[in-house]
Amino acid sequence: MHPLKLIRIMLPLLIGTVVILPGQTTITGLSIESKKNGAFLRIMTNKPVDLQYTSGWIRKDIYFYLTVMNARADMDRIMATPLIKPVTKLELSHVGESAQFAFELDQPLESFDLYQSDNPPEILVSLRFPITDVLASLQKAKEQSQPEFTPAPLLTAKQPGPTYGKIRSALYLTGASLTVAGIITQDNSAGFSWEFGTGLGLILGTYLFDKKIKPLFHD
Repeated sequence: MHPLKLIRIMLPLLIGTVVILPGQTTITGLSIESKKNGAFLRIMTNKPVDLQYTSGWIRKDIYFYLTVMNARADMDRIMATPLIKPVTKLELSHVGESAQFAFELDQPLESFDLYQSDNPPEILVSLRFPITDVLASLQKAKEQSQPEFTPAPLLTAKQPGPTYGKIRSALYLTGASLTVAGIITQDNSAGFSWEFGTGLGLILGTYLFDKKIKPLFHD
């Protein structure tokens, strides 16, 4: 037998011993879910598919391809799947013994992950957009949902108004400044200076009003 003819006969047998494919898989359906950070695809099959027999890749940022080896797809049922943003176009074809999906999206992809589900048998695909695009979309949605005005919160005993808080802080700061100034002045003269007494009085008075007197008006 001619050596070339022998190689043609033996080569498929050798490949078959190295790559042993499982029984043919039937792809029965597809669902598309929109996510804030991308999309989630569920590819239904008649039996679990090992991820080593699948491959996915991104092309030109907005195209995602998925190939399932040794599989046949229900073309009519899958092509009737409603397209939900960000997926804008779907193509499905059979290449040899494999089924190949092509998804077109309305914005660039950054990455993807493939997962396997045994019950129910599904191939799960997570498509993710760049984080900067996600943040921009969230900010835009937030701005569109904001009302024209936001009413001020009601003042309660447990939530002092902003004016009272500023006045209290100013009194504490003034009292502390006068107390420090009085201590410095005291070093150069005998007795207590007016700054020291006034500052200490402000601190103690503010504290007593805030903790003891003010709560009485809200009982």
